[in-house]
Amino acid sequence: MIRRLRSALLAIFAVSGASLATPLPAPAVVSTTTPLPFAEINQSTTGQCSPKGPCAELHVRFAEFANQPALNQYLTQTLLEMSTALQEKPSKFESFNQLESYFWNHASPQTTLYLQANVLRSQQELVVVEALRYIFTGGAHGETDSHYVNWLAQEDKILTFKDMLLPGAQTRFELLLQKAHQQWLESQGNAIDDIQAFKQNWPFQSSHNVALMPDALHVTYARYTLAPGSFGQPTLTIPYSDLNGVFKPEILKIAQ
Repeated sequence: MIRRLRSALLAIFAVSGASLATPLPAPAVVSTTTPLPFAEINQSTTGQCSPKGPCAELHVRFAEFANQPALNQYLTQTLLEMSTALQEKPSKFESFNQLESYFWNHASPQTTLYLQANVLRSQQELVVVEALRYIFTGGAHGETDSHYVNWLAQEDKILTFKDMLLPGAQTRFELLLQKAHQQWLESQGNAIDDIQAFKQNWPFQSSHNVALMPDALHVTYARYTLAPGSFGQPTLTIPYSDLNGVFKPEILKIAQ
């Protein structure tokens, strides 16, 4: 069954704001400025094994915030919804135990699945979490996808992109995103020989997968959306100063 690693939980996190050490990839980056107490909880299980080859592996890391049941449930459900790619006829998993049972009985030996809730920012007013999925079922590469969760702690509210945007400002946001895309292309150096040809093969696309990070607004894309898979998940950044008149003032005040 799944092994739970719960050493130094909420009481310790409330004092130090530290996170559990974990062998999983892409470790969480936690803000040190007045973070809300939370614990990272790791779960792992092994499924079916081939006679002389690998075994199926399931790794789950999720964040558990003290006295925030609604946020914890939302993060859990987000990760579970991202795991439906395991099924031929995707349906919603209701719990990690249900996911584990399905994985044990149906995942092929070469399958590896990581589900992670990485806390990127934890402050008294704002929490930003990246829900990340990596799945490998054979072949040369696995698939990676992520979804940002922005949570207003004082209001106990998940912020949607619509909540952030001023009425009628969608077009201005698109222009800023296109500018950020051009800057990202130019920053790739020798990885892109001909930017114009690259843009024809991998044209700009909009995205509302945004994170209110301390330095700027981060907009992250799935692999194979803006560039070949070797580029990973491109992240575009927009300075908050450029978002005046685009995002609501109260959102910008909290974000910076």
